[in-house]
Amino acid sequence: TYLDDGVDINDNYYPDSAMTVTVKGSVNMMSLGTYFLTYCVTDPSNNGPVCVDRIVIVEDNTPPTITFATDTFVLDVFRPFIIPNYDVSDLYWPLENIIVTHSGSVNTYVTGVYPISFIATDASGNASAPTTIYIKVVDRVDPGISLKGSSLVTIERWQPYVEQGYTATDNYNK
Repeated sequence: TYLDDGVDINDNYYPDSAMTVTVKGSVNMMSLGTYFLTYCVTDPSNNGPVCVDRIVIVEDNTPPTITFATDTFVLDVFRPFIIPNYDVSDLYWPLENIIVTHSGSVNTYVTGVYPISFIATDASGNASAPTTIYIKVVDRVDPGISLKGSSLVTIERWQPYVEQGYTATDNYNK
């Protein structure tokens, strides 16, 4: 909010309470811009008006904010990376006037933790502090195994056993 400091007035004869002060102009705190206020004083002898000007600049210096539900997201290996949902807000600008950029990358073919930083910038040029989330690429698929040959093997007593082997597969570790 804008609190007007008013003006100090004086006269060589009349007390302050006897003088007439007028103010021309107004300040709209909901709209960025430069506003001009003119204060004029006249004494009861009709001396004046004597006027002074005040310039009030309404500007936006508050950066937007960007928030995520959590700072760590789990992604299965080989799945495409999609930027998680986030909330962005600004004290002045509507969402269509806020640009969100990010830096960092996720290699969805290699397990690990990948930091991605996001910055929100409003139309006044105010940029948020970086918000970093972590994408944890994981392998959650169980490996597979299959026997070569039959799962039931019958051999004569005292005969040597010949293992037929197995085949193991994994979606990630080859």
